[in-house]
Amino acid sequence: MQKRKDVVMGMDHGICGSAGEEGYGMKFIEKIEPPLPEGRVCVNATQKVQVIAPGGKVTEDTVSASKEFYVLSRAFTMNEADVYSVSPGNSASGNFANELPHITLENKTFPWEHRTASGEPWVALLALAETEYEQKDMTIAQLLRGSDEDIYFPASAQPREYLEDDSDLCHVIDIEKTLFQKIAPRKGERSLLTHGKFLNLMQKTDETLK
Repeated sequence: MQKRKDVVMGMDHGICGSAGEEGYGMKFIEKIEPPLPEGRVCVNATQKVQVIAPGGKVTEDTVSASKEFYVLSRAFTMNEADVYSVSPGNSASGNFANELPHITLENKTFPWEHRTASGEPWVALLALAETEYEQKDMTIAQLLRGSDEDIYFPASAQPREYLEDDSDLCHVIDIEKTLFQKIAPRKGERSLLTHGKFLNLMQKTDETLK
């Protein structure tokens, strides 16, 4: 029987497993980086060509080509389809005192598609009570402009290149600056709040089976 191998790509170290030798059900991964960095990417290719004529004469030439493109991702908006699940769930009720709120994303590289100045993931989940924030919609241009003097928004820390247009609407929340400084993760902490997870489907319980 041929062994099946599953590989998680786009990270510093691959985690591989083969059928018959996988004794684990789940492994956590420190980070899953995109295969290409954000911003301008230039690819250059060179090929040496040798042509031999019927008379034996050898002609050599070098063919070169280059391609330039941009790697961009969303920085201010997220589609509902990008979220696989949330816990606790929407409108859930119960005792969640011993549960750490978390989000599972469809795009495994999303937290590392932009980086802070220190190289950490650029996203974090903050848990707030309904009375601690106000919400509204505004364009990305309005958000970055920061015209209100009483708004504390570290625009310098935001990605300079992103997929959205400045006229696109984004959903924002307003919270007190002092509260934000208390609950926002500090330098060195964001990398501890985000991780990848590798599931061994051979060890996973299938709810459709009895």
